[in-house]
Amino acid sequence: MKLRAISLIRDEIDIIGLFLKHIDALFDEIILLDHQSMDGTTELLRQAVAQRPSWKYYRVDIKQKFQKQLMNFFIQRFGADEFDYLFFLDGDEFFWVKDRRSLEELLTNTHSESGVYAFKWFNSITKNLGSLKPLDKNNHLIVSNEPGGWQKIVVNWKRIDTGDFCVKEGNHEAYYLDGQVYPNTVIGKILHIPIRSRHQFTSKGLLTHCSLLLEANRTPGYSFQFNNFVQRIAKNSLSDAELMRCMYYYQIANDPIPPNWEKDFLSQCTVQKISKMGVAFSDRLKLKFPKHVPSIEQRIANALLNGNILDPNACRILLKDETISIDTIA
Repeated sequence: MKLRAISLIRDEIDIIGLFLKHIDALFDEIILLDHQSMDGTTELLRQAVAQRPSWKYYRVDIKQKFQKQLMNFFIQRFGADEFDYLFFLDGDEFFWVKDRRSLEELLTNTHSESGVYAFKWFNSITKNLGSLKPLDKNNHLIVSNEPGGWQKIVVNWKRIDTGDFCVKEGNHEAYYLDGQVYPNTVIGKILHIPIRSRHQFTSKGLLTHCSLLLEANRTPGYSFQFNNFVQRIAKNSLSDAELMRCMYYYQIANDPIPPNWEKDFLSQCTVQKISKMGVAFSDRLKLKFPKHVPSIEQRIANALLNGNILDPNACRILLKDETISIDTIA
């Protein structure tokens, strides 16, 4: 069984080392799309690819997020490739399986008529939100025992018609070209760690919001949480309790947060050490973290510099060597 994963990553230096060791334990082939990272993530991605000939690195030279467009571009490029399953994964997501064999068992022991499977989010937040150190297996997480409202799909590549298959924003669902949603079968869990520290949360919120501002005609509701995050950053209201409240948008939806929601959420959570959670990691990769990391001011300036508001539907993705760019359609 050959397993392939694709991931769009931007400025995840605090978790990328752990993520790379996770995917190294599970997948044969990895496509790493580096969306203009400046915080040292690029260096670690290149180090990993240098050690894994079956992995590929691409630099996404696009100011806008364009996640859906990038995923669907590669789905079409993969059309004639020989592999069994395609996984979509972000840098803060970890399949909750103890090893490769366990993942294969989930795939082979459950039937999906459509060829599309799903892994439900189980959201978590780090216990120490003031830390600036990269996450490792010794960190403790506050983990929800109840699934969140979102999932990530996995595709049986030999069962779908790649010419009539697309993914939606966030890789939460797949659909036919006529807009009909592919049914999917939930077969497992994903450990999702969207909030690791106050610094990381602020950086992610601002950088993502910058990229979304440059995207015209964006579908209402997509990436809704980042507008809420920026409002909180602007009010300088990022206490630990407020960061916990922000978990609501990953756990539930874009509704007003009910009173005392974070207390109810915490009441069903448990504190767990990452190394004891039964999540697969490989120790074969050798990664050296960079010494210098640009400031958030530099990263925001880079995100906005020479940026123009573009409509994704009026653009096409271009790939040359290892650089991904866009061109406007005349």
